[in-house]
Amino acid sequence: MITQENLPNNYKPYDKLIVCSNRLNGAGYLVRIGKALPVLLGQGDKPMVWLQAPVDPAATSFTTIVEASLSKTPSVRIFEDEGALIVSVGGTVILKVRNDGTSAIVDELDLRPIGIRLWGDSKKLTAAGVTISDSSFGSGTLVAFGN
Repeated sequence: MITQENLPNNYKPYDKLIVCSNRLNGAGYLVRIGKALPVLLGQGDKPMVWLQAPVDPAATSFTTIVEASLSKTPSVRIFEDEGALIVSVGGTVILKVRNDGTSAIVDELDLRPIGIRLWGDSKKLTAAGVTISDSSFGSGTLVAFGN
């Protein structure tokens, strides 16, 4: 399981994440569930993506479905379109991310197909029924669920 204490060796964080109109300044994480980091966005020629999906409803165990922008399961497809890296599960886009050097920009996000109640577009982000838009945060985690 990927956690803050157990990051991939080839992960290099962005200086800034722009997620569905919200800015996380300084190195940080898009989402945390307990200690798990289900989504990691790292620097590379194109964005490097790691995705973990909860295995159980309580989200105490996770399985890796994308590792360093490579699919680990047949139902996950990764492709590029108009300068963006796109991840889809069963034909549904769950992540669309591009970079501008030091920032990752997420314009489309829908983690509900992998069991995480987090979704948004270029204007707003919704986490378990709470919507935020055009907000700025310091380094850390944009959205955290659990302890």
